Amino acid sequence: MSPETRPDRLQSVGRFGLRALRIAASTLSIVELLRSDWTGGIASGLAWLVFLQVERTINRPSHGPSGT
Repeated sequence: MSPETRPDRLQSVGRFGLRALRIAASTLSIVELLRSDWTGGIASGLAWLVFLQVERTINRPSHGPSGT
């Protein structure tokens, strides 16, 4: 494996893991709310929102050479 592909592979595995966490959190939130466990459902929903914001931040294209 060449050195250029290692960071790309690590980044793709990280994105996959983040997507899996996001799906698991949303599913758990729905299940907990259907079971009327409000604390667990709201906590899972907040975790889902955090994972969603992190994923959007990571996938945001940079504007210009400074990244701003």
